Amino acid sequence: GTTTLTNSSSNAASLNAVAITGTVTLDSDITMISNSGSGTLNLGNNNYTLTLTGTGTPLAVANFNKGTGSTVVYTGSGSDTYIAAVAYHHLILDPSLTTTHHLTGNMALSGNFINNSNLSAGAYTVTFNGTGTQNLNAGDSALYNLTHSGSGILKLMHDLYINNDFTNSCGIFNANGYTVFFRGSGRQNITSGNATFYNVTINKSSGSCVLLDAINISGDLTIASGNTLNASGKTITLAGDWANYGTFIHGNNTVIFNNAANISNIYNSNTFYNLACTIAGKNIVFATNTTQSVMGNMTFYGTAGNLLTLTGQSWNIWPKGSVNVNFLCVNNSHNLGPIIYSMSSIFHNCIGWAQMGPRQAEEATQGTDTINPSANTIANNNMAAALDNLMLSNVSIASGTNLVSMVELPAAKPAPAPTAVRTIQETPVTVKEITQPIKDIVKPATTTIKMEEEDKTKAIKDKAAKDTTIVPEKRQEETEEAITLSPG
Repeated sequence: GTTTLTNSSSNAASLNAVAITGTVTLDSDITMISNSGSGTLNLGNNNYTLTLTGTGTPLAVANFNKGTGSTVVYTGSGSDTYIAAVAYHHLILDPSLTTTHHLTGNMALSGNFINNSNLSAGAYTVTFNGTGTQNLNAGDSALYNLTHSGSGILKLMHDLYINNDFTNSCGIFNANGYTVFFRGSGRQNITSGNATFYNVTINKSSGSCVLLDAINISGDLTIASGNTLNASGKTITLAGDWANYGTFIHGNNTVIFNNAANISNIYNSNTFYNLACTIAGKNIVFATNTTQSVMGNMTFYGTAGNLLTLTGQSWNIWPKGSVNVNFLCVNNSHNLGPIIYSMSSIFHNCIGWAQMGPRQAEEATQGTDTINPSANTIANNNMAAALDNLMLSNVSIASGTNLVSMVELPAAKPAPAPTAVRTIQETPVTVKEITQPIKDIVKPATTTIKMEEEDKTKAIKDKAAKDTTIVPEKRQEETEEAITLSPG
């Protein structure tokens, strides 16, 4: 049959072991050592609390119904206690003495979970599937798999330790300023479901953590020594510190730094694929004597009057792909790659960084590659390099490079125009036709006539005057021009 269990006393009622054969429904808060039997225990619909004081397996009834808004509290102390693998609303583990509570199977909660015990989660999954806000405080104990599948909010009330997979498939995950530690062995998958973590620490005994989707971290990311984070190509957005003391496998992913209110420290040397920060006023501090290699795209942008600061005591940057930077304040940096040109930027004690002038700005918009004078090498990239007004000294050209020089040479002087030579007549003329003195006749390119004796010239002239009559106009024309004399 059906029995209603009610505590009508003003004092807390405590029952011994209760054997249930029918259906028992709570109509008040009840405390008992344990329960068992083939029947059903229903916690009712009015937020009642069932307190179990026994150890061992205090909740052993065959059928359990959490009711609405109910709470189950395990307070057994001194001996191991085993938690029934049923669906709970609120679950509290609160022994008076040090006790280990063991999960005995997968467990689902639609309300809060509070652990003040030593919890052994085994290899089981705890699923949070509520529609409202669910508070999670697992204490210093680790869950194995954690799944948030409810449409509500899963809110941390303590640091969270995960020994296997974290899956946020629905709703909102609120880290509430606490750190999530991944510390199991073997591979651990992280599915954030667009959740925002506060701090994330990878501190495992072996194996790696693998991102199955993009992750947002409003605090710090720490990869402990001997540990591996495999981004598997998924974007990491980070507001705080990047502390990699182990191994980071980028998988061609992008790491983005955001939130100008946080100073981001980058510890140790790292190999990124894409690295970006476009937050004006943000400060990124690089650890001393470290090298940050960027295999893909490097994008750093501030704004005019509110620069993005890249600083440190002495740090190296090595971009190996495309570079897109402007409005920066860079301190104490040695660029190991091609010269980085940045518009409207400030550089203090830097090598391989330069202010972008009009020429570099034009080339940047045209996608022109940059020659690296410090490396004295033009890379094998088949580029056409504009070399106007560029002096190259001790520069080698790598094998296979197609370098097209577009040096503008001085224009060649035009060849002088040929001197015109005019022949008046092809008809032979004779000496006797000449009445003008020979010394006044100019013949630049043919026969030159010189008369050394003046009286001989006069004799020839007199003889010509007697024997020949020449029209004055024709003689005048002939004296103004160069004459070619034909024999005869």
